[in-house]
Amino acid sequence: VQLPEFEAAPGPEHVFRFELWHTWMDPLAHANHPAYVDWSEEALARLLSAAGGDPVQVQPVAERARWRVGASAPDTVSVTTQALGRTAAGDVVCRHQIAADKTGHAATVTTVRRLLGGESDLLWRALL
Repeated sequence: VQLPEFEAAPGPEHVFRFELWHTWMDPLAHANHPAYVDWSEEALARLLSAAGGDPVQVQPVAERARWRVGASAPDTVSVTTQALGRTAAGDVVCRHQIAADKTGHAATVTTVRRLLGGESDLLWRALL
């Protein structure tokens, strides 16, 4: 996957933790791969909501996920989100490090997102 180029301007890390549900497991007792992207989206949505933005306005541009190990219920999962920078179009690039208490570093998800209506500055500020 080729992500768009961006100007690096790393921000602080934000951590979102939750308990993994048994009903999220696939037949091999691991979280399905799309769940890692969903967890990254939820972490970003919570930050945007706390900053007064509407998470429904987040528009996906690009993403890349790299898995290392599976996460399984009832483990506690943490998503550490950090803004990495912005593209020339103003889209926000974030890294989400996903770790499970039992297995350690499970995945890294990189997302490129914008807000509908051209308000991506609010998304950027929510991460700083």
